[in-house]
Amino acid sequence: MAADTAFYNASAQPLRSRAGAVRLIVTTPASKGGVIQRIYNANRVLLEEVPYSDTETKIREGVALRWAASGELRGRRTYRAGQLEGQAVTYFPGGTIQQLAIYKQGQEKSKMCFSLNGQPGDCPLENSAGKVYAEYQFGTPILERQVRHDTRYPALPRGETLLLGQVVVACAIGVDGKVREIRIYKGLGPVYDREALRVVEGLRGTFSPQLVDGEPVESFYTLGVDFIPPVTR
Repeated sequence: MAADTAFYNASAQPLRSRAGAVRLIVTTPASKGGVIQRIYNANRVLLEEVPYSDTETKIREGVALRWAASGELRGRRTYRAGQLEGQAVTYFPGGTIQQLAIYKQGQEKSKMCFSLNGQPGDCPLENSAGKVYAEYQFGTPILERQVRHDTRYPALPRGETLLLGQVVVACAIGVDGKVREIRIYKGLGPVYDREALRVVEGLRGTFSPQLVDGEPVESFYTLGVDFIPPVTR
C-alpha cells in the first residue's frame, strides 16, 4: 500500500486537491502491520498521529500522539483493540504533565491532575469552552429519521417474546468525519444488536468532527436504534 493523502476544507468536506485545504490526512503502512494516519494543518505541521490495525476496520492499535500547532506534544494515549489501555497523558505547553489517567479495557480506573509547577491537585470539571461536538452532516433530525426508516424489526423464532426497547451503538468519528469502530454500547439481544449495527454501518453521509480549540480530534458518538414490535391483526 502506497501513502494516501486526503484533503479537507474548514467544514471537514473532502477536496480533490490541496487548493483551499486546511487539513491534510496522510495514511501510510506501518512497519509492523496496519496503517498510521497522520493529520497535518495547512502549514504541514503534524497535529496528530494515530495507528490502526488495518485499512478496513480502522481499529486503533498502539500509541496515538497529539501535538499543538507550535509543535509541542500535547497528548499520548495507548490503544488495544480500539480501547484505551494503560496511561493516557495530557501535557501543558512546555511539556509538564497536566493530567494522567489509567485505563483498563477502555474504562478509566484512576486519574491525577497537576498544576504547572508539577504539584498534584484536584481535577477540574470538564470544560466545554472551546469544544464543538461532532455532528451529522445533514443534521440530527435527518439522522434520527434515517435510522428509523432503515430499521427493520428482526424475524424471531415462533414462540419467542417480541421485545420493545433500544440498542445503543457507539462509534468513533475520525478527524475526517467518517464513522469507524462501530460497536454495541447497550444491547437488547443478538438479533436486535446485529440489526442495529447494520443500520449504523449503512448510514449515508458523514459527520463534522469534534473540534477542540479549533482543531479536529477523534471522538465517540452514540446512536439509539429503537425497536417497536409490529402490530398484529
